[in-house]
Amino acid sequence: MKTQTGELQHNGQNVRVGKDCPNVFRTTFHPDTDYASFVGCYKPTMRGDTLVYEFVEQIFTLAYVYALRNPETQTYLVIEEINRGNCAQIFGDLFQLLDRGDDGQSEYAIRPDRDLMQHLKRELGNKLPGDTIRLPANFYIYATMNTSDQSLFPMDSAFKRRWDWCYVPIETHSAAGVTIELANGEVFSWGEFIEKVNGRIREATASEDKQIGRYFFKGDSILEDDFVSKVMFYLWAEICKELVGTELNFFRYKKTGDNGKIEEKEFSFNDLFSQKGTLAQFMRYLGLEPLHRNSPTGAHQTQGKVSLKDIDIAYCSLDNRNIESPMRKFAYELYELYLEQNPDKKAPPENPDDNPLLEDFGKTYSGKTFVTDKPTSKSGYFSDPITIGGKSCYVTDQSWGQAALKGLIVQCQRTWLQQPVYAKDRNGTIYIIENGQGRRA
Repeated sequence: MKTQTGELQHNGQNVRVGKDCPNVFRTTFHPDTDYASFVGCYKPTMRGDTLVYEFVEQIFTLAYVYALRNPETQTYLVIEEINRGNCAQIFGDLFQLLDRGDDGQSEYAIRPDRDLMQHLKRELGNKLPGDTIRLPANFYIYATMNTSDQSLFPMDSAFKRRWDWCYVPIETHSAAGVTIELANGEVFSWGEFIEKVNGRIREATASEDKQIGRYFFKGDSILEDDFVSKVMFYLWAEICKELVGTELNFFRYKKTGDNGKIEEKEFSFNDLFSQKGTLAQFMRYLGLEPLHRNSPTGAHQTQGKVSLKDIDIAYCSLDNRNIESPMRKFAYELYELYLEQNPDKKAPPENPDDNPLLEDFGKTYSGKTFVTDKPTSKSGYFSDPITIGGKSCYVTDQSWGQAALKGLIVQCQRTWLQQPVYAKDRNGTIYIIENGQGRRA
């Protein structure tokens, strides 16, 4: 049969046609497409200064005339998005021509309306046999449709059975070199993402209809902003939004809970904008690891340096070979190093605010005391007491957030710490902090 939907193939071979080939005629169906815009009709036109009515041929008629004029040339009519149009209305009586015989021609001829027939006789002369028309053997009609689209007009079974169908499965081989570039510099494989997320889509919807294909976006790479607005929005709006609160919702990332255990946390589309690092954590939840890391985009950088406020610190260390200390533990390590380097310092007095040691080390950040000799339930100290000048004191973890830790590091490097601090963000990116500035390692 010479009429089919799906991948363009001819006698088992792929047909590759250029955009400007004279034997290829393309159109796209949409809700306003009708028989007149597909075949043709009389319209007012200007002939010089005179307004006349004449038959204006459309894509089907143009292709049909070309095929009869060039019987040795294969002629292709390509219909994109066929299921977006009302096929019964668009094809009209041409519907009967879609049945083909063994010789490739239409099995049944039709007698077109007088306007079309007169136009064909003017264009084809004696090449048009009789007062009926059939599709010649060299006239191929191809149509494409995406089964995941929400079709405006379903096709009836009588129409569909007159086509040969070729299912084009999602393939990721051509996407192997296509990348997703996040703002933090991490680069992920688009092909691997398709495989992982399509598995989640099938599980969540019990269907293949909403899976993502290679050409969901064009190009060899996609930046984070475009990825979020196109891919993540599609996943949220079409799938996950209605699954919030259920196990099927895969808009999640993993985090360490207060009990030290790994927990899964749901996020919304809006969180991709308000919570930095959410997209990178989502990638890891899917089981993806970055191919490599580029320089981050969107960060406040000056001559290769990164502002501390743009670093999402998760771990710190003074040793670049073992960056595993969480923020509160690292604050204690800094204090121990300070005491080691300054053994002559005295223990904190009754009022920590009067302690000169703290003026060097960094007493208070965001209104929180770092060193105290009187731990309380509020201070929430996490270490055993340390002895300074024969007196016990403690390092607290009270409200040790990123702002406080960053302030502590800056204060220490301004006063006594003569070495860099190594920081790792939640995505595994390592930074070197020196003189109050950060840079990627």
